[in-house]
Amino acid sequence: MFEFLGVNTNWQIQSLGDFLEIKGDSWIEIDDTNDYRILGVTSKGAGLVIKRNVSGAELKMRQYQVARPNQLMWCKVARQC
Repeated sequence: MFEFLGVNTNWQIQSLGDFLEIKGDSWIEIDDTNDYRILGVTSKGAGLVIKRNVSGAELKMRQYQVARPNQLMWCKVARQC
């Protein structure tokens, strides 16, 4: 699926924050009486999955971000050595 690109010294390295932003209007308050789909990111770029459906009462965090079409999502995985 992915092509190894190696190190190309002609490419300029930039931070994602230089050209992407987290939209402030994507946060919602959780309502205990509503049901929500929790998304997850699959490994090796295989896309998004609905990890589970939960009621608002089951969620500990009271604010979540809403995923909308054409948004970039990524998962930062901490690696322990």
